[in-house]
Amino acid sequence: MYRRFPVPLRRRGLLAVVAASALFAPLAAAASSADAAVARGNPGGHQRGVPTEHNVPFSTRWSADLHGTVTSVGNSIVTCDPAKPKRYPDAPDCLTARHQVPPTLGTRAGRNNDYWMQYINIDGPGHKGPLGDPIYSSSSAEFKLPPNSEVKFARLYWGGTYGIVIPDKHVNVQKNINDVDEVYFRTPKTHGYVNIKRDTAIGFDATDPDHSYATSADVTDLVRAGGDGTYEVADLDAAMAIDAWGGWSLVVAYENCDKPLRHLQVWDGYQHQAINSGKTVAVSLDGLHTPATGTVGLRLGQITYDGDRGWNDRVEVVPNVGSPFALGDRLSPVDDVQNSVLADNDPHDSNFQWRRNPDYANTLGYDNHRFLLDGRLANGTTNLTIDYPSTGEGTNIGAVYAVVDLAR
Repeated sequence: MYRRFPVPLRRRGLLAVVAASALFAPLAAAASSADAAVARGNPGGHQRGVPTEHNVPFSTRWSADLHGTVTSVGNSIVTCDPAKPKRYPDAPDCLTARHQVPPTLGTRAGRNNDYWMQYINIDGPGHKGPLGDPIYSSSSAEFKLPPNSEVKFARLYWGGTYGIVIPDKHVNVQKNINDVDEVYFRTPKTHGYVNIKRDTAIGFDATDPDHSYATSADVTDLVRAGGDGTYEVADLDAAMAIDAWGGWSLVVAYENCDKPLRHLQVWDGYQHQAINSGKTVAVSLDGLHTPATGTVGLRLGQITYDGDRGWNDRVEVVPNVGSPFALGDRLSPVDDVQNSVLADNDPHDSNFQWRRNPDYANTLGYDNHRFLLDGRLANGTTNLTIDYPSTGEGTNIGAVYAVVDLAR
């Protein structure tokens, strides 16, 4: 597939050399170093075998104490194909699965494992991107920014499947890991798409059946200029077969004098929890700032990939002070918390129940969820460990953000 590399690299011969040298060299481990992540050469000059997993340690991407908040919108870019047969006879039909409202109690939930998948493309056929290539995947979300707000931070996160291997179905679909490192991004003010290239490491997992990836890029200037309105992502790549999934999230921090004084923090990386791994994947989040007295107001958001509805996963939050607690709410119960949901149920947030196109209640493998957790943290908490215990479901953790009230 012809990809959107910067103009100096778009000649096919040079592209092949770059792709070959980058794919087999070790990926940079430090997510905070864009230079290390993009220049993935092997100093020793010897190629190594492709690793089956590349986890990126979580670290603080941005933090501040100010009057404001962190908020997020996003959308899936992969859904089931209603024209193809289901993989399992007891699964709901594709159109029913798309609109299942969680927790689907007493009903067999639809999962990406159940269907042949396809791209979402709200632009439709015939549209082209800024480099002249066709738009083959696209979805949008409405981002609301209150008046008199100043955008301080904005980052675009995206992920999907870059390979699907299911021998009993004779499926072996693969993309080069270097073909998934850029997307098109449209803001209310760009009057078309702009090309966005990742500026950090690609986290990935290449164990069967689905080979997963996630990465991100800074879009602060674009969102600051774009402001309130509809944001769209296009040509996000995913391998298409049974089990495929893909989605994007826009995480924004803004200052607004009408908001409480808060500690705001965004962490990101990539951690893979394999199916029935027998171990707990722990994501360490440090640098938290909480008040010394009074009830601690907390909103915690997480972006995860390949969460399947109805497979009984849990997420435990372990603070350095006070008692652990489980994530969960009405849409994502504590015993099925990563369940293909895009949710912001905070009525005080500007993106409460944000609109998106398409607006599927079941994203079939992608979660962007903001949890209201007032009173769950003790005073003086400075760090959290989020535990993802082993279950019969695999999942990939891409980003977490916290909004902590410092004054009432």
